[in-house]
Amino acid sequence: MKRGEDNGRWLDDEDKQRLQVKAERVAWRQLLRWTQAQIAMIETGMVEAAEVFLPYMFNTQKSQTLFQTMMESQLRMLPPTRQQ
Repeated sequence: MKRGEDNGRWLDDEDKQRLQVKAERVAWRQLLRWTQAQIAMIETGMVEAAEVFLPYMFNTQKSQTLFQTMMESQLRMLPPTRQQ
């Protein structure tokens, strides 16, 4: 049986809706499992929380992730003042 077919007939709107709802549940479950794995790595000291949850924020001007920028500045939010 091919995907999208059920005993030789194409799926109707009700079947498509049911499959959409199931796909959403599966996607949320996968996100839960990924998050649980990341938290386990944090708890064992393999990574830092910011390293896990902020890796995709990217500063194009510096070509760095947000985590790299934070670590470089030692987590300071404001730039150092200039000496005169």
